[in-house]
Amino acid sequence: MRRTVRQNRKLATISGSNVNNDNILERICDKDGNLCFTITDTQARRGRNVGNSIHLNCYICWKYLTEFGQVKYVQTNFRCNQCQMTLCKKDRMIANNGRTQSCVDEHVSSTCQTVGCFGTDRNYSTFPKEKQEQLVTQRGIGLSIEPQCNDNKN
Repeated sequence: MRRTVRQNRKLATISGSNVNNDNILERICDKDGNLCFTITDTQARRGRNVGNSIHLNCYICWKYLTEFGQVKYVQTNFRCNQCQMTLCKKDRMIANNGRTQSCVDEHVSSTCQTVGCFGTDRNYSTFPKEKQEQLVTQRGIGLSIEPQCNDNKN
């Protein structure tokens, strides 16, 4: 017999942030309010009493392409409690990766309709390709963001 685990939504804060993001994140749950998938028979045989946590890919991390032009999918258990956008709780801003803000800071402070916190009527299944930014490696200098040019050269 499979059991479902039901817990209250837990709010989280990011420490060390420059933006006021108190209680901006909540755990991702399904439509019934469960924070974890149902336990499988294999997990039960191995002694587990709770299934895997429900996780999705961070929407802000989709914005930044790797040096090879690919999206790095980062799984997270958290989302914005106002607009339900999936966001990393962990700060992914490292000195040499070219990012200037954490995912939560960028979401809270952005005026962009794609990235900012602007209601729940949006679809977060894919990030628009025209708004993605390429991170380019420069030897000895670290990473920088390559400017996107729309000029047509003949």
